[in-house]
Order: sequence, then C-alpha cells, then structure tokens
Amino acid sequence: MAAWSLIALAIACTISGVALLYRSWTRRPDGARAVAAVGWLLLGATAVPWFALDGWEFGAIYAITVPSLAAGLILWLVADRRRRRAEPLPRWSVAAPGWPAVRKVMGTFLLVVPFGAVASTVVTGAAGLLLPISELNQLVFIVCVMPIVWGLFAYRMLAAPSRRRSVLSLAALSGLGLVTILAL
Repeated sequence: MAAWSLIALAIACTISGVALLYRSWTRRPDGARAVAAVGWLLLGATAVPWFALDGWEFGAIYAITVPSLAAGLILWLVADRRRRRAEPLPRWSVAAPGWPAVRKVMGTFLLVVPFGAVASTVVTGAAGLLLPISELNQLVFIVCVMPIVWGLFAYRMLAAPSRRRSVLSLAALSGLGLVTILAL
C-alpha cells in the first residue's frame, strides 16, 4: 500500500474517532456508549497504518500524538466565537493558607513529582529491559513510554481515595521493577 494512502487512512481514522468521542461526550445520543466504543476502536486502529509506515517506535508516537492534534483541531472548529459582553468578575478576599493545607499540598507534590517520576522510570525501565529487542529500541521504548506511565501513576495517586494504598502499590511496583533491573 502506498505511503500516502496509509497516512490518509490513519488521519481519517483519527479524525473520525475523535469526532465520535466528542459527539458521545457532548450530545449524549442514544447508544452513547456504543458511539464512544467505536471512537476508541477507531483511535486504536490508527496504530496499524502508523506502524506499517514507520515501525512500531515512531508509529506509536504518531498514534499517540496525532489524536491530540485532531482533538485540538476539532475543538477549535466547534468553538463558540461570538463576542459576549464582558461580565465583571466578583471580588474575592483571599486568605493565606494555613500550615496544614500547605503540608498537604507539598506532600501531594512530593508524592506525584519525585516519587511518581522515580517509580515510573523504574517500572518502565524494567519493562523495557524485558523486551526481546535491541538495546537501542529498549531505550526508545523507555523514553517514549515513561511519561505516559508517570501520568497514569500521578492520576492514580491523585484520584484514589486512600493515598496510603496508592503509595504502597507504587512502592511495590517500584521494588519489583528494581529487582527485575538488578537481576538482568
């Protein structure tokens, strides 16, 4: 298949998938779950032509990046551009936060940023080293997948009702990854 036809197929699947997801989330038609499922299926299917074009490393990057660009394009196209009269903002009085609030926010920051970064690096490094590919491709995998895993870990830590369980599960995953790395 010609390169331009693979690119056209990937872009068509991407735009269709993002448009279906947008439709299922904004208009809530009957069968919104089915529409969303088809949208996700189309977004997953975009990986096939990208992989066929540039291999799995760059194909995965395109399959992840192009849908976000398509989503931005679709949101720009449907944006309401009518001029509205500016409404005055209400005046708020702002009080300085107390030490308990500052400690809680700093604890969250330390959990998500340094601890999440280290945990995602160790887990992704272990997963990359277990792949049966060359060292260069393992490095590419680790570099490309680590930010995604970090985001998933951050979401898990911020959305979980119990921080203790999140921290323990990430510590266990990190320990398992570290054992895997040291064993190889």
